[in-house]
Amino acid sequence: MTSDKKIPVTVRLFNGQEPTKMYSDSITVSELREQIYAFSGVDPQDMKLYVAFNRTPMGHASSDERQWDLEVTKETNDDQRILEGHSSCYIIVQDTNKDSLIYQLMKQDEQDEGPLFEYSQKDYENRDNTVLRWKQQEQLGRFDSEYNANMAKDLEQQELKASQLQLGERCTVKGVSERRGWLRYVGPVEGLTGLWCGVEFDKAEGKNNGVFKEHTYFGPVSDNHGGFVRPQQVETGTQYVPFETSGSDSDEI
Repeated sequence: MTSDKKIPVTVRLFNGQEPTKMYSDSITVSELREQIYAFSGVDPQDMKLYVAFNRTPMGHASSDERQWDLEVTKETNDDQRILEGHSSCYIIVQDTNKDSLIYQLMKQDEQDEGPLFEYSQKDYENRDNTVLRWKQQEQLGRFDSEYNANMAKDLEQQELKASQLQLGERCTVKGVSERRGWLRYVGPVEGLTGLWCGVEFDKAEGKNNGVFKEHTYFGPVSDNHGGFVRPQQVETGTQYVPFETSGSDSDEI
């Protein structure tokens, strides 16, 4: 017997939008693909879904496969109920059809303002046949007022949570399993949006040593003893003494 519990599912689209829908946790893979198709435009048979449960991963789908709990491809069983037993879900949807419009727009979007363009930013913004201009016309991404409002609200929540944390104190990091360590940094990380907490973990269960993209935010500490997570995942306090054993999670860089 299946349940009828609904959970929030956030889907990241190629244009940067992240709509959140409420779906029954008994929805099948086939039904989920059809639901996502309705607002993404990606044909169900061409979808590749990178799925994380009960958390929001950091970075792009291809940046680190370890941060994803599941990859849904055309080989995945259509009748599988992947949401069962979870309280929330985050999905990045990719179009694998290289001939589709969505795929072409996605690839052009990756090159926006990138080194492959030899003309100036001003010249680029004045051109008509670019993804940037298309986004402006369709009011997508950073040109979408609702999207910007949601981003601003999320940043406010991050700032509020960050203000409640004590730098240099013992901390716990929530995730698939709890990890503990020291809160060493709170603030922005170059190239990423929002605020991040730099944590020195008690054990080698992180992703780095306090250095990200050649910039040292704390430490450096021992390899794999550092990581960056969202403020909402962190609590500080003297009660968070080291575990004798602890697991690892992948919701950080």
